[in-house]
Amino acid sequence: MLKYLFIITIISVATYGCSSSTPTPAEDLYNKTASVNTSDSLPENPLNWPVVTSLINRKAGSMATLYGNDAAVNYARHHADKNYPSGAKLALVTWQQRTDEHWFGAKIPDNILSVEMIMFDSSSSPKYSVYKGKPLRLVNDSSSNRLATILSYRAAVVPDRN
Repeated sequence: MLKYLFIITIISVATYGCSSSTPTPAEDLYNKTASVNTSDSLPENPLNWPVVTSLINRKAGSMATLYGNDAAVNYARHHADKNYPSGAKLALVTWQQRTDEHWFGAKIPDNILSVEMIMFDSSSSPKYSVYKGKPLRLVNDSSSNRLATILSYRAAVVPDRN
């Protein structure tokens, strides 16, 4: 009797232990909540721009990435001052953090909290605008301290591709 129970246990373990679980479809791995939507009223999608630097605020449970168009990124990587050239654009995108269910202990972006854009033209002062809400809409906020804070972020050191 014990012999038969042992054989049944071995067969059960082999049958159920070797069965493969269904892999997660690739579209379920894409973080859609952290993306810009077509209903957002942003002038451009900054998530398509290169990264200048990134930040994490553990107290607020948020993370942010400073993006820039090519002119802004090239300037930020080679200059420490804030005198960006005309045509340069920066965007600080801030997300709420959430736990990544696919990677133990990791945090990933969740919903976008705000997108702060800075545009440099031939005038002496850069233009600041902020988008908040769901969908993202322009909010009247001319906070000069936010402008100064964003411009104080230094570019992350990135190895040359050559």
